[in-house]
Amino acid sequence: MAKIKERIPFLESQKIVEQIKKILEKEKIKFGIYGSYIRKEDTIGDIDILVNERDYEKTKNILRNFPFYERLEIYYLPEEYMDSWESFALYLIGSGKFNVWLRGIAKRKNFLLNQYGLFSRDTGELIATKEKEIFEILGIRFIPYEKRKEIYKKEWKDFLIK
Repeated sequence: MAKIKERIPFLESQKIVEQIKKILEKEKIKFGIYGSYIRKEDTIGDIDILVNERDYEKTKNILRNFPFYERLEIYYLPEEYMDSWESFALYLIGSGKFNVWLRGIAKRKNFLLNQYGLFSRDTGELIATKEKEIFEILGIRFIPYEKRKEIYKKEWKDFLIK
């Protein structure tokens, strides 16, 4: 799928998301909408939707004729990782630079952080999959989604627990 170059205003994206929610709720599909939309950026390039693996094809087929389908990035969580929904959402919420910063903190504390959770680098054991737990273990206070966009690392340091 070709990448959309033109971004749309946040208010316009809200209307699109409301339509998507109605469609997916009617079909009883568990989903989440993340990315720049949840960070409430002024403009949105695409809309990131997370569904479970079982509903992935169904979701794509339902939304294929949706007027803004080319703006949708549909991700799925494999069935064996359903407990990792929050950590996958954390990854999709981003931003990219925020994820790099967060993973750097994890690495310095001998953890591996990916979309499936926080793991011990020594044992490979899954330590946490919930955002709140991941932040606590890494020594970070909750950072509002709006502050996770492309801001300077200096600002993020204010959220580190001393």
